[in-house]
Amino acid sequence: MVEQISEPQVKIILVLIDGLGDTSHKDLAYKTPLQAATIPYMNAVAYSGINGLHDPVQSGLACGSDTAHMQLFGYNPIKLYNGRGAFETMGAGVDMSYDDIAFKCNFAYVNDDTGIVERRRVDREFHWGVSLCDDLNDLKIPGYEEYIVKCEYATEHRCGLKVTGKRLSSQITGTDPLKDYKRLLECYPTDEQDQASIHTAKLVNALSGEIRRILSNHEINLKRKALGLPYTNLLLLRGCGQRLNVKTFEETHGLKSFMLAPTAIIRGTGMTFGMSLHEVEGATGSYDSNLNNKALKAIKLLAQDQYDFGFLHVKAVDDAGHDKNLQWKVTQLEKVDAAVKILVEGLDKLSDENHQYIVCITGDHTTPIIYGDHTFEPVCITMSLASNIASHFRQEQKQCKIQEKLLHIRDNVTLFNEIDCSSHEAALGRYSAKDTISTLKRMQKLVKDVLQSSQ
Repeated sequence: MVEQISEPQVKIILVLIDGLGDTSHKDLAYKTPLQAATIPYMNAVAYSGINGLHDPVQSGLACGSDTAHMQLFGYNPIKLYNGRGAFETMGAGVDMSYDDIAFKCNFAYVNDDTGIVERRRVDREFHWGVSLCDDLNDLKIPGYEEYIVKCEYATEHRCGLKVTGKRLSSQITGTDPLKDYKRLLECYPTDEQDQASIHTAKLVNALSGEIRRILSNHEINLKRKALGLPYTNLLLLRGCGQRLNVKTFEETHGLKSFMLAPTAIIRGTGMTFGMSLHEVEGATGSYDSNLNNKALKAIKLLAQDQYDFGFLHVKAVDDAGHDKNLQWKVTQLEKVDAAVKILVEGLDKLSDENHQYIVCITGDHTTPIIYGDHTFEPVCITMSLASNIASHFRQEQKQCKIQEKLLHIRDNVTLFNEIDCSSHEAALGRYSAKDTISTLKRMQKLVKDVLQSSQ
């Protein structure tokens, strides 16, 4: 009887650290946060694997997380992108048809006397205002009462808002001035010849005014105002978008995928591309998020036959960049490294002569502390096998006849940071993020070939 030899399985986990990249800082002896942080496991990925830099959307362009994730997943944002509102709203839990419009929204504060938005983010600790979303649901827009409004809390001070009705267009501007102490904007059509755009802009201005009226007179805000506490009287509407009609991630790449991401806008991209979303206990998308539980969940899912690609998103590093908190960014990177340790050790235990796991770590864009916003520098990326990473820490090597062959899949980079990943030793060089999944698939094939040749 001929023994059946099963096909080798090589699975991929992509750990995406939002806002990963940074610049050197005097307070860190002119090191970047990645260089200053104690990150032995991310460094081990670099030491045992291949490294490089990617340009998130295109060289020299500062981009948002939504367009960066589109590009990373292989969907051209320059051709397909029509606003982040649909991603945010779907990720917050609101179903969308292709004719609806949706906005990414901030609860904010505007000075009623001057019309100046003094706080675009009214309060990151917004637990006191979550229920306000319920009171905005099904509001009637003056003059447009036939339109249906749905509002769903997302995270921190953010929510998603959807409008359903006829003749709606995403070709409009938003009301968000994008910086504090700027005047509240009116919504305008981006195509002044398009009647649907003109109609939608008028509707949105009426919607913005009605939301402002409701919030200004809400009991929660009146009480907080009387106590001298931050309160919200405005919802900033930005990134108007409609749901994208595109092929799924599996149809595009041939990979059955899952996503671990509590952050609404990222969940929305996963939903758009047909990725399976999973909840993780303690995962909040903020500073207090339980990353260790995310790592454990990823291990459990990758052990199942139904998935061969996982995506694990970490938000807090980006928040530290926006908050211009240098030490907190270093601390959050070290917190990520602790989760990577759990991930590597768990996947190493699953690894054998027929099962291997690629661990890839990168960011979606840079969020330097000095600027507190996204900038255009390329982002470092590293990828290696969990078994090779773990071997960096093992005193006794795992008894596996193919391990010696697998150890040769590496370059000469030894540390994971912006400087080392840009060196001539980095095998990946500098490339467009759109090629990230195809690069991982090439590595997947290389490892499969090694496993098959050893059977």
